[in-house]
Amino acid sequence: ISVMENPDMEIISFAVPVRYPSGENAVSMGLTVPLVRCRASDRKKVIALLRENAENLESQLLNPEGISAQYSPYGGKPCFHP
Repeated sequence: ISVMENPDMEIISFAVPVRYPSGENAVSMGLTVPLVRCRASDRKKVIALLRENAENLESQLLNPEGISAQYSPYGGKPCFHP
């Protein structure tokens, strides 16, 4: 999990990994918000929601039914398209 605060730009950014079943990173999921809209108590909620949604995506990687998967020429990793 990454949390970066930039006081000069008055923003805070959050990111969590979404992993393949092998544990390798597939993508990251993130959110950037103005500091004035993100209290300390909100930060814990944002992290929890990002983790929850990353877990949902990971479960779809385990069972990709309903997801169109194409294989990349770069190592054969699946690329998912809605």
